[in-house]
Amino acid sequence: MKNTLKPGLTHTFQFIIPESKTVPYLYPESPEFQEMPKVLATGFMVGLFEWTCIQAVNPHIDWPREQNSMPRWTPN
Repeated sequence: MKNTLKPGLTHTFQFIIPESKTVPYLYPESPEFQEMPKVLATGFMVGLFEWTCIQAVNPHIDWPREQNSMPRWTPN
């Protein structure tokens, strides 16, 4: 990690939400989801948050060697 990564980092991310990122498309096999309105699905929203964070942090780390959003975990 570079010494440029500091608290208060800001980043701007823009993305136009296509229909394919709405609730019915999250799990097409779910009849319940098919009845939901075509609004941004929470599952896709979380992915957008992660994408934004990756873009914000990448200039401050040795990407891709240091990529990681979670502590290392090895299952028993």
